[in-house]
Amino acid sequence: MAFGYRATDVKRTRDGCQVHIDGLDYFSPTLTVKGKVRPKIPLRDRNRMVHFKDISFRMDKELKHAVGNPSMEMAHWIWTLTAD
Repeated sequence: MAFGYRATDVKRTRDGCQVHIDGLDYFSPTLTVKGKVRPKIPLRDRNRMVHFKDISFRMDKELKHAVGNPSMEMAHWIWTLTAD
């Protein structure tokens, strides 16, 4: 189990569900296909080509509103956020 997360949230994410964690908002797994998918490959083999890629984060409306619209500036080729 990941440190600080409930086992049920970790399991639901592994099962492909979107999970809402209070104070952290929404998380969902993203998938990718490894290899080239061709129509002649049997479906059971194509299904094995799908793999976990990453965890996506989606802020809920209340947090977006609290953050507001920060201004951005480019410094040394790296984007940084600055408070208004």
